Amino acid sequence: MIYIMTLLFWLGAIVAAFITEGQLPGIVGALGLTSVFFSVAGIYLARKSLYEQGRSYKLSRVMLVLNSVQLLMTAGTFILGLR
Repeated sequence: MIYIMTLLFWLGAIVAAFITEGQLPGIVGALGLTSVFFSVAGIYLARKSLYEQGRSYKLSRVMLVLNSVQLLMTAGTFILGLR
C-alpha cells in the first residue's frame, strides 16, 4: 500500500510540473518530499517485517526492492531537475 502511495505522489509531482510548466514549485516539491517520506517508511517497514517469526518474506523482499528503486527514481528526478 505504501508503495502505491509513493508512486502516486511521485507521478503527481511529475504531472503537476508539466501541466503548470514549472509555475508551482512549492506544490511539486511537497509532492516529491511526500514521495521520499513514503519510500523511506516503506523501506523501514519492509526491513522490520523481515524479522517476524513464522512468515514468508517474499513480499517483504519485493517491497524492499520496489521502495528502494522508487527512492532512487525520485532522487534521479530531483537531480535531473537541477540541470
